[in-house]
Amino acid sequence: MVGLRKGDQGERVKYLQVILMKAGFDLPKYGADGHYGAETEAAVLAGRKAREQPSVEEVAERTVNTLLRHVPAAVPGIAFLSGGQTDEEATAHLSAMNRIEGLPWRLTFSYGRALQNPALRIWRGRPENSQAAQRAFSHRAHMNALASLGQWRADLDLAA
Repeated sequence: MVGLRKGDQGERVKYLQVILMKAGFDLPKYGADGHYGAETEAAVLAGRKAREQPSVEEVAERTVNTLLRHVPAAVPGIAFLSGGQTDEEATAHLSAMNRIEGLPWRLTFSYGRALQNPALRIWRGRPENSQAAQRAFSHRAHMNALASLGQWRADLDLAA
C-alpha cells in the first residue's frame, strides 16, 4: 500500500490493517479501525524489517496483477511514487514491472525523493560539491528512465 502514511484514514488503511493482522502482526489496541496511527506504523516497519522479503519480481508481478484487475486499459499511464523504498528499490520495482509483457498502460515514475536523495547526500549545501551532486542526480534520472522502459539492471547502477 504505497502512499499510505501516519495520519491517513479510510478504507485503504483498513485494508492494510487487515492484511497486517492476517500476516501475524498484532494490532491489539485498535485493530482494523482505518486510522494509520502509531500501532499500524509499528507493524508496517516490523514487516519491512522481516527476514523474508518478496523478490523484486514477485512485487512486480503482484502489483501488475492488482492493476490489471482494477485499472481500466483505457487509462494511458500510471506513475509510481518511491515512498518507503530506497532509491534503488524503487528503480528495480519499476523496471521489473515494465519487463512484464502486454501491459495496457505505460508505467512510469514520479520519484521526487528517489531522484533527489543521492544528489542531496553529496551536495550538503556546499558549492564545491555541486558538480558531483548534479552527476548523481543525472545518473538517478537516467536509471529511472531505463526502468520506465524495463531496461534497468543493477550492474548499470554500479557502473556509475
